[in-house]
Amino acid sequence: MVFKGTVVHSQNGENVLEYHLWTEDWEAMVEGSKFKGWENFIDAGGDNQEGYIGLQDHGDDVWFRNIKVKVLD
Repeated sequence: MVFKGTVVHSQNGENVLEYHLWTEDWEAMVEGSKFKGWENFIDAGGDNQEGYIGLQDHGDDVWFRNIKVKVLD
């Protein structure tokens, strides 16, 4: 989940990871990652930091169901 630049990953109802986009810490994490050379990754969205929802897998068969999106103000 992302809300106002804060990303929270939860699994089985428990928050397992939290970080903040577009901060100095964010830039340092990207600089030390495999995404370092990816154009526009640090700015991830530029001026318009909203848009598509991405679902990720790592090459295995995967199914998604009962996905709900709620706008947070």
